Amino acid sequence: MTTKFFEQLSSNLNELFKNNEEYNVIIEVGQEPNIHTFKVHSNILSSRCLYFKDKLAAITYNDNNMKVIKQANVSIEVFDIIIKYIYNGIISLETVDASVIFELLIASSEFGLAELIKQIQLFLIENHTSWLRLNFSLIYQAVLKSNNLKDLQQFYENIIDKHPNIIFDSDDFPALSENILIYILKLDNLQMNEGKIWDYVIKWGIARNPSLPPKLDQWSEVHFLALKNSLQNCLPLIRYFQTSGEDIFDKVRPYRKILEPTLWEDIMLKFMAPNRNITSNVLPPRINITIVDNSTSEIESKLGTRSIMGRNDESFVDLMEIEPNVASALNNSGITYLKMKKFNESFTDLNKLLEIEPDEAFALRIRGVTYRIEESHLFLSIKIVSPDIFECHQGFDLANFDNPQYPLSEVLQFKILKNETYGAFKAMVAQKFGILSDQIRFWNFIKRPNETIRPEIPIVDNFLTMTMENFHKKYARIQDEQDELKLFLNVMDKPFNTQAWFPQDSFIMISVKYFNPDSQSLKGLCHLYIKGFNKVGDIIPILCKAKGFPPHTPVKIYEEIKPNMIVMMNPKHSFDQSEIQNGDIICFQKALTEEESLNALLLFLSMDPLKLWLQQ
Repeated sequence: MTTKFFEQLSSNLNELFKNNEEYNVIIEVGQEPNIHTFKVHSNILSSRCLYFKDKLAAITYNDNNMKVIKQANVSIEVFDIIIKYIYNGIISLETVDASVIFELLIASSEFGLAELIKQIQLFLIENHTSWLRLNFSLIYQAVLKSNNLKDLQQFYENIIDKHPNIIFDSDDFPALSENILIYILKLDNLQMNEGKIWDYVIKWGIARNPSLPPKLDQWSEVHFLALKNSLQNCLPLIRYFQTSGEDIFDKVRPYRKILEPTLWEDIMLKFMAPNRNITSNVLPPRINITIVDNSTSEIESKLGTRSIMGRNDESFVDLMEIEPNVASALNNSGITYLKMKKFNESFTDLNKLLEIEPDEAFALRIRGVTYRIEESHLFLSIKIVSPDIFECHQGFDLANFDNPQYPLSEVLQFKILKNETYGAFKAMVAQKFGILSDQIRFWNFIKRPNETIRPEIPIVDNFLTMTMENFHKKYARIQDEQDELKLFLNVMDKPFNTQAWFPQDSFIMISVKYFNPDSQSLKGLCHLYIKGFNKVGDIIPILCKAKGFPPHTPVKIYEEIKPNMIVMMNPKHSFDQSEIQNGDIICFQKALTEEESLNALLLFLSMDPLKLWLQQ
């Protein structure tokens, strides 16, 4: 019988590190004036890390019988994690900042700690996806310099292939290195139209020449030449002959001086006399992987009739080893991997097939479905109603979710990886709106029995570490939704009191709309926190202030209960007596004088929100 006592061994070595007994190596980490000394043992370093084994072999002992190593290129915090790992084989990253973890990864790569390199990459991908995206340029350039960071490299290549906007719209896009931009421009499946690609390339080139005048009509020949030189390796990669005529005229033509004269002549010839021969190199069109819904079901039905591996995995693998480029085998393997939800393998084989048969339509469509299904497996879609959306909304409830009469773009839609935490999602939304994470609180929308959709349940910060997949299961179930989650974004400009940004659960949150008889509009105005015992009339000064009216302006207050049911509220009643609860909507308007009411009647105008709603 073999018994392993690794835990005790790890503990003993950890004590050896802490106690510094019989150490014979000093490692000085950091830079002046912040230098920390680590007292360690040469035999541990040599056996656990080839980098230090080579270092120690090249250093002689000093007069104190010590070997001294200087590590100025690593922070003290990072080296402390590494040296403890070298001794006890333990590492914990849950409470470490993402930037420090990445620094740890680079140091581990330099030290050749293969086990640590693999683990840290996976940890970053699984737990700090948003951070990796936000810092694309910095990290990807570092990744390309190392042969050890294959997982991160694959992670970024997937983003580049499928979501290039994340890179092009990032703040550090102008700092992107030329070799990365060239890699992106060479992609046949770059999911972006050529006119937009041109815009980004020009933006990148101009950033390389900060002395260029801000207005194009101020440019001289020298300025165009400077831009041309900066983009000399990028311009040949633009698919000019796959660009729309409108984009050529609006976007490319103003910069035609940076193109070779023969190329510009051929571009013009292509649009004016398309049957004429041209001398310029014509790159193939990029592959659009977007597939309409009805074709998806068609393809899925075909998948069922195609021959797939099933129980014959071994014979299939044998065939691929003998003839790895057989088109039919690659086609079947791509479909099978899709069925097995092995998306990377499906992409690989379908891409190989398309290299052999570039016009294989079914393979192109299957690859598109693969992208789409992978995204649905990895990401969640969440609809968010922000205060701005509510204030622009003129219909019933707080926003339009599914009414085909209105544009769906009215509601913001966010996508986030299922394995991200709710805390990361909250931070992402806060960053989108340029506010602190503490300033926002989400409310879960509920579909009430009267068919209205209202925010009802405030989501507290107890769930910050919950994955978005579990968060979705928890709250979408309440909404009786299978695919998407609907949330209301409550924003506070300042803390509610000295204790917290948001009030306690004893407060009721209501939404307020204002009816303007002159413009015949009913729009969202604000959200208020009230107590049930407050009188309805108590909020009149608050409503007047929100609209810029004098404090004691006569107003009428209504409750928006459901379509075709808006009732006037008694200002002397409490909100409890009025049966007001979380998420209810009240509307108010200036009380009309007799003359104003008569004019409204003569002009066939609505005099209150109910009449406006009935007229619609």
